[in-house]
Amino acid sequence: MTVTPIWGAAAAKAKKKVTKKSVSPDDDTTNNNSTAPISRSLTTAAAGPATMNKDLGQHLLKNPQLAATITAAAGIMAGDTVVEIGPGTGNLTVHILASPAARVIVMEMDPRMVRELERRFASDIATGRLRIVEGDFLKEFDGVVNHEQTTGNGIDLVISNTPYQISSPLVYKLLEQLAVNSANPPGPRLTRALVLMFQQEFVDRLLAAPGTPHYGKLPVLVNQYGLGGIDYVCKVGKNNFRPPPKVESAVVKVNLLAPTEETFKATDDAQESPVAATTTTTTTTTTTTTTTTDRPFVSFAEFDGLVRHVFTRKNKTFAACFGSKSVLRELEAIYERRRHPGVNADDDNISKLVKTAVEAALTNFVDVRPSKCGHEVFWDLLLSFHAHGIYFSAA
Repeated sequence: MTVTPIWGAAAAKAKKKVTKKSVSPDDDTTNNNSTAPISRSLTTAAAGPATMNKDLGQHLLKNPQLAATITAAAGIMAGDTVVEIGPGTGNLTVHILASPAARVIVMEMDPRMVRELERRFASDIATGRLRIVEGDFLKEFDGVVNHEQTTGNGIDLVISNTPYQISSPLVYKLLEQLAVNSANPPGPRLTRALVLMFQQEFVDRLLAAPGTPHYGKLPVLVNQYGLGGIDYVCKVGKNNFRPPPKVESAVVKVNLLAPTEETFKATDDAQESPVAATTTTTTTTTTTTTTTTDRPFVSFAEFDGLVRHVFTRKNKTFAACFGSKSVLRELEAIYERRRHPGVNADDDNISKLVKTAVEAALTNFVDVRPSKCGHEVFWDLLLSFHAHGIYFSAA
């Protein structure tokens, strides 16, 4: 049965294109023997309005096999709270709802899509299993996190298929709010993983190794806070979307927590589920593994502040990066705001204090170049700065 749009002219046009061709990975078709929970995504699925919003970069996921692959990769367990960012008309949402997840929160910016989600998942909304948050993810996510922390639910997993123009801000926002040692001290319920779809070129940057051309701030941050490593889940062809984008895509999984025996068991169980059985394209490669869980608390803003400075001059040495007058002035301003109220010093004294402290902190890093360093080096450097009273955020 072919997925047919529900919007006027688009529905009529799609009806004329129905053929008897067999199912392929890029088709949004299935046979009439689909299992009941998943068939709902195909028999009543919306392919979207006749005109996509170009300003929002809308490309609706239409391949149910890919939706099943993404859901299986997340490793959803019973009782989980899952946040989906950019659900569109819900073609991935229905697979998440077919999982053991206890609660699903979807965040959608387009009011047209929100109305379709409300119509399509009315029963799940009525039971409280699905909650729709309408608005810009970058503006609304802090409120979602605060609400879940206040109610004691927490967020176990995040799944995202968002416009590619917000890829970097999305990653920063997720790490800031959800990663261990983030801006919010971790509570009893920690987020396990982020399953994210991006443009292939962005994924190449995300997985870049030290010393390679694409290596920069982004992989340092993700590797530092992805304690369980980063998995490359699968490549995604253009024809999996309506309308097809101009670029190839890929799905990655950032494991925010170091894996445990229970995590491995839950993942194995998920791979054996009926949803996972429909997946045919998953290939998983762990690129980085860090098991450090006893680190002192440091806010995401603090670590990000250090990395931001050095990657504006990534091929320079650390000594050159922090010898810059503009960087020193910024560190002086932070020092001034953070210092004890009882400390009195004029501007000249503060400048001398900060410069001396920076030089001392860099003793073991003077000739090291950021472009060649793994994330562990940046962490050690940050702790060295802290030991000498130098910080990179005001709070």
